[in-house]
Amino acid sequence: SLNSYRAFFQSDMSIDIDGIMVNFVSPSGSETLVQKTNRPFTKPGWTVTNKRGILPIEYADEDNILEPYESFEILLYPSTPLPPLSQFVILIQLPDNNKIFLPRTVPGTIYPIMFLN
Repeated sequence: SLNSYRAFFQSDMSIDIDGIMVNFVSPSGSETLVQKTNRPFTKPGWTVTNKRGILPIEYADEDNILEPYESFEILLYPSTPLPPLSQFVILIQLPDNNKIFLPRTVPGTIYPIMFLN
């Protein structure tokens, strides 16, 4: 995983993942990534790769609504690859127009399994 973001919402709040907009900003420019649900996954785009419950006895249901105690992972695949140590920002705009900014840097070396903070 190259990125993680954890947010806790009010107990009655949910987010329609199909309604979010994802922008990828890098030295190459800015692009809006379109959600793709078909396989094989092609670039550019983003997709939900994993859904799960975050409590031991809870499971994520099959819809694309992020509800309390659920966790979703998304995969981003921009059109232009970035060289090592390039800085980029992932901007996620929620359906209610709130925004999440995730600034990151491409690692100098990429390994099969990585965790970045």
